[in-house]
Amino acid sequence: RSDAHTLVATVLDRRCVDAMTGMPRPHTVEVSIDGRLLKGCAGDASLLLRGGPWVVEQLGGQPVVERSRISFVFEASGRLQGSATCNRFVATYLLTGEGLTVTMPISTMRGCAPPLMRQEQVFLEALRGVQRFDLREDGALVLHASDGTTITSRRDTRVPLPRGK
Repeated sequence: RSDAHTLVATVLDRRCVDAMTGMPRPHTVEVSIDGRLLKGCAGDASLLLRGGPWVVEQLGGQPVVERSRISFVFEASGRLQGSATCNRFVATYLLTGEGLTVTMPISTMRGCAPPLMRQEQVFLEALRGVQRFDLREDGALVLHASDGTTITSRRDTRVPLPRGK
């Protein structure tokens, strides 16, 4: 507050989607200057991605093959790693103000049943084409690839068993 102006800034711990870029952010910001309210988003968008494994539920709008598992983790170092169904993979990711990109994933070369290999191929190809992400209200993370393919996943909520049991 000054003699001429009143400024109030409020940062809310509530997810926000930037109206200009579509990028989700962890905080909503409201700034009032002399009674005029401005709203925006703030915070490191990578915090929404990091923090534990994501398990894929749908790939290209279709459920994953029964009893298969695709999972991945965004690490603070910029590394993305996980299981693509049959094989482990590693890539790097870059998050900018405009979007999310993933480098060409490198994977092990273990073979498995043809439906699982096809699923893995679709996943790795979609991952390589990722351009942006959404975090839906229901908690689902949706990665959007340049060819229109989506990867829909949720946080892994399984509780790990204690070691030795």
